[in-house]
Amino acid sequence: MSLAALRPWMLNALLVNTQSLLIIATVAPSPETVARCAAAARPVQFLDLSDEGLEFEAPGEWTILPRAEFFDADAFRTDFLTFLEEWPRKPIWKGKSFDELFRLRGGYSLWWTGPAAARTPMRGIVPALRAAWLLDRVLREVRPTAIVLNCPDASRGAVLRSRCESEGLSCEWFDEPKSAITENPGAWFRASSLKCLARGIRLTLGAWRRPSPATLPGADRPSVAFASRGSRYFDVDQAGAAPVIWKSLSDGLRRYLPNLRQIAIIRDDKAVRRDAMPEGLRLPVVSPKTQRGVGAYLRSLPSQLAGLWRLRRLESTSAWRSSFRFANSDVERLFQPALRRSVEGIADWTQRVADCRTALQQAGRVAAVLVGEEFYSPAMPELAAAKELGLLTIGVQHGTIMPTHYIYTVPRGHIAGAPVPDRFAAYGPYSVGIVSGLGAYPRDRVWNSGASRLDRLVSQPLCGAEARKSLGLPADRPIVLITMQTYPWFPRAVATVLEALAGRPECVVCVKTHPKAACISVAELQRIAGEASCGIQCFDDRFDELLAACDVLVSASSTTMLEAILAGKRTVCLNFSTEPDWYPYAEEGPSLAARSREEIGMALDEALRQADDRGRDRREAFLLNHVGPTLNGRGTRTFIEQLAEACGFALPAVEIPTAAASAQKGTPVRARKGSIVGSRLFEKPANSDSVAASEAHG
Repeated sequence: MSLAALRPWMLNALLVNTQSLLIIATVAPSPETVARCAAAARPVQFLDLSDEGLEFEAPGEWTILPRAEFFDADAFRTDFLTFLEEWPRKPIWKGKSFDELFRLRGGYSLWWTGPAAARTPMRGIVPALRAAWLLDRVLREVRPTAIVLNCPDASRGAVLRSRCESEGLSCEWFDEPKSAITENPGAWFRASSLKCLARGIRLTLGAWRRPSPATLPGADRPSVAFASRGSRYFDVDQAGAAPVIWKSLSDGLRRYLPNLRQIAIIRDDKAVRRDAMPEGLRLPVVSPKTQRGVGAYLRSLPSQLAGLWRLRRLESTSAWRSSFRFANSDVERLFQPALRRSVEGIADWTQRVADCRTALQQAGRVAAVLVGEEFYSPAMPELAAAKELGLLTIGVQHGTIMPTHYIYTVPRGHIAGAPVPDRFAAYGPYSVGIVSGLGAYPRDRVWNSGASRLDRLVSQPLCGAEARKSLGLPADRPIVLITMQTYPWFPRAVATVLEALAGRPECVVCVKTHPKAACISVAELQRIAGEASCGIQCFDDRFDELLAACDVLVSASSTTMLEAILAGKRTVCLNFSTEPDWYPYAEEGPSLAARSREEIGMALDEALRQADDRGRDRREAFLLNHVGPTLNGRGTRTFIEQLAEACGFALPAVEIPTAAASAQKGTPVRARKGSIVGSRLFEKPANSDSVAASEAHG
């Protein structure tokens, strides 16, 4: 008889004979499962290890273990980052560590450019490691005689089971998931080798379609390159790339340094492509896909195949298998797929760096490269290429960061083993403390620049009445704006908000959907609103107008909340998880906390009152700490002053108005004596100690 056929019998025996039972669940147990456990075992304890928080009818005699009492966010962050630091230094093959055995072009670590860079708190390995860490803390205090798992994810379930078995505890599944198919090392090596060789053939045959390197017109002029992914950063038409997230900085550079050329390096094909866009600035786009990249890939194939063979041998050793211990659990199954992908990408890395290097050379005299999402893996080839050319790189903060955003609590290993920007432009002192206090990024390389893309909320606020008219919203009714987020528990929180608003028919409820369609569909939103008997209007765009029009914004720990506070709106911060708020909007700022049905009702009542009881001083102190110069609308100007000093540009005290600004003011654009219009713009001041001269590689 097979082990699978014996599982139901083994589970029944465990339920009948155990003295105390712990149920560990990542999904809600079915009513049949609940009844079965309630009838067979006493006492029963229940541990919710889901990402979103489970809702089900638990018997009254069950003990629901409170996650908040066992989870310590600071301790988990320390243990998680310590594991990332220590693992690549462990001897695993003839006294050598992973970092000694695997290196990329430029000497970079395969670990820190791959698995260890994937520290996003809501995706990938982090939720599974957090569950394993929490279970370890629970089992230090709770001593059941048996454990039952309700976990459909085979990899996560195997990690949790390994922790239980390390205590010698009996552990069974309610419904054992099908094991994730993991190729043995030999089969994986053969398949990956063929895949890499086939890619080389495809690239060779398709090389003629890739553009030959060609220098852009005006390459003799100093320029700044905006390097990022396409989505949300650029819109593209036949005339070039129109900055979106980059727009404030791009406009500021035209205003303060009009002779500085701007170019776009878009690392993917996900920019919004339009047939035509309104008149405005278009940046020339330099493609990071050239024939030189194909040659670099082919030359790196021997190293690629050698890396695959080396990993294939390592996976068969006991030293390898025993190295993945985290929180007393075996986490090899979580890291193995990411490590394999990283080794499979050795030649891809070489190609991408070569392509980015060529793109920067095509651009001409690049004085600085402004990089979006600078600590994420996709940005690393751009940073590596810029470093090869000796160019100044500046990471520009694109959204809120916090202690639980582990991408930005940058470990020392990341700083040493992966390409990082020469400077990081932070929103404010709070962000500085994240990257250089909790993280290891050097403090003297961080700028307190403000949130330039949010300056408009202070310097050019939209008229609320005009926004309502443009959106077709009533002028005389309170408007509540809900901005959707990707937290697993957020749809449940929104349903509760809509139920509360159903009793306030005077309110108009608007919902701004999230760019990630997988978050929740409009049809699902309409269904939730229908069940709550609350009418809603959904928008997939026009956030600035919605923000100007609304009275109250309801969201979670997101940048939209920061924008609303900056715009002077009353805000409600949702959190239906069992963890503390990720961003201190309510703890430090003027937002109202809402973590339950009752708190949502009270928060909405207070927010819809005209009086602002949270205090202007509290709001301004919060904004000064979190957006720095943007509190006064000076984020863009501050960044450009810092950029000019680093590059040795001569920046005047008085800005040169752009044609658009002059048209608004009714004044012509003309060069003034001592202004930066003309050929003297980029003369370096005497005795400049700039990090990168304007005469960068051409």
